[in-house]
Amino acid sequence: MGEAMIWKAARDRLQVLNRFGWENFLDGWDPLPFTLLNYWEWGIARLENAAARAALAEFVVARTLEAEGAGPGEVGRGYDLTLRSGVKIKVTSESCVRDWPDERLASIAFDVAPRWCWDERRGRPENALRRPADIYVFALLVHAPRAAVNPLDIGQWTFYVAAARSLDAQEGAAALITLRTLESRAKSYDPSWRGPLHQRQLKLELESIAAALRGGR
Repeated sequence: MGEAMIWKAARDRLQVLNRFGWENFLDGWDPLPFTLLNYWEWGIARLENAAARAALAEFVVARTLEAEGAGPGEVGRGYDLTLRSGVKIKVTSESCVRDWPDERLASIAFDVAPRWCWDERRGRPENALRRPADIYVFALLVHAPRAAVNPLDIGQWTFYVAAARSLDAQEGAAALITLRTLESRAKSYDPSWRGPLHQRQLKLELESIAAALRGGR
C-alpha cells in the first residue's frame, strides 16, 4: 500500500471515529436543531434494547478478541470482525431473564442466515447465498428475574461459539438457530461448538477453533 493510500485510510477512519456528540445534523451546510448526542440518547442510551445490545455485544467481543471492526465502505460485508490471522467473525446477540419458563426459553433464537455476499472483483452480488464469516459468536444477555438488567456487567453475558462450516453442515440454510440447539451442540463431542462461556474464556476457545480451521485448510 502506497503512502497516499495509507494516509487516505487513516483520514477516512478518523472521520468515522472522531465524534464528540456536539455535532449537529446537517441539511447540506445548514445545521439542524439536533445533535449526535441527541441521537446517542435516543438510540443507544438504553443498552438493553435490541439494536444497542447488538452493537454492544460486537464491541465487547471485539475488545476481548483484539479484533478489527468494519472500516469505511465495509458495512454489509456479512461479518463483523476480523482477527489478526484473517479469521472472520460474526457476532449475533439475544437476551433473556434467568428462570424464564422452558417454553419461553425455547423461543430464543439467533440469526445465522446465509447472505448475499458482495463480489468485489465483479462489482455485484455473488450468485449464491453463503455464510461469509468463519466463526459465529452468540452473545446472550442474561439477568436474574428481580435484578436490574445491566449490559455493562460482563457477568450478565454468556457466550457460545461455532465454526461456520459446522453451521453449514448441521443447520444447512437455516436462518435461525435456537438457544436449545446451541446448548445441545456445545455438550456434544464436536470441537467446533463451544459454550456456555464467560467473557474471559471467549478468546482462548475461539482461537482454538480458529487454529483448527487454519489447520484444516
